[in-house]
Amino acid sequence: MLYTNGFSDVWLNPCSIDINNFPKVFKQRLTDQFIQTWRAALCDSNVLCTYRLFNSTFECQLHLDKLPAKHRTVLSKFRLSSHQLRIETGLYGNNRIPHNERNCLICNSRDLEDEFHFIFVYNIYSDLRKKYILYTYEICIVHNVNS
Repeated sequence: MLYTNGFSDVWLNPCSIDINNFPKVFKQRLTDQFIQTWRAALCDSNVLCTYRLFNSTFECQLHLDKLPAKHRTVLSKFRLSSHQLRIETGLYGNNRIPHNERNCLICNSRDLEDEFHFIFVYNIYSDLRKKYILYTYEICIVHNVNS
């Protein structure tokens, strides 16, 4: 483990290290390597697009602790693309659908049924959008996507 993490000198010459400082340095190296691997996997993932929007850093998402357990579970599943929108369900099983054909069947808009569509386009959620999403934010998001 020392060799693979760039500390072969510790194994070859153990007397040359600061025994009090080494555990902290080694732990930091392992943490940094883990986070680097996490970021690379996140960037390479085709599924975690929504997750990337919310999580750009590897740290505890404290705002989730403020939600009731039921809402925290739903939001987490949504962020991880563990939901029943066609953008995900079209990926699996015998009924695979090409990405560009996973259209919304509820509003017949010919839009992809993805997380953005679910939050900002579905007409049935317009009252909730008015209540929970600032109008200026909604206009800004929709405008940037349609541009």
